[in-house]
Amino acid sequence: MFLAMKCEKDTTNCHHNLWLNNQAEKDVYAVVNFNYPDTSIPLQNPMAHQRAFVEAGQRKPIYHQSGCLENAIQDYTRNYEPKDTLIIFVFDAAEVQANWDQVRLQYKVLKRFDYSIHELKNTNFSIDFP
Repeated sequence: MFLAMKCEKDTTNCHHNLWLNNQAEKDVYAVVNFNYPDTSIPLQNPMAHQRAFVEAGQRKPIYHQSGCLENAIQDYTRNYEPKDTLIIFVFDAAEVQANWDQVRLQYKVLKRFDYSIHELKNTNFSIDFP
C-alpha cells in the first residue's frame, strides 16, 4: 500500500495545489472554475467538497491536481476555451450552509478572482483573501 503512494512536491514549473489564505474573520468556501470567461456560479454546492471549506485565519489547499496544475489548465484551455485563466469564487460559509440556491440566484459572491497561469505562478499558487 505504501509503495502505491507518491509524494508530489511542487516545483517552479509544476504545482499540485492551489491554496487559499483566508485572512478574513469568517469561514468561507472557495470554488475553482475552469470556464473563464463564463462567470456563472457552478451548480454544485461547495459543501459537497471538503477541500472547498477554509476556516477564518487558515491557509488550505482548495484544489488539488495529481499532475501539474499548469498542464491541466493548458489542456482545458486548449480543448475548450482559448484562455489560460482560472476563476476562483469565494462565498460566505454561513450563507452557503443556510441556502445555496439563494447564494447562486442572488450571486452572493464575496470575491471573485481571475488568475492566469502566469499570475498564479507569481503568487506561488497561493491566493490571499480578502
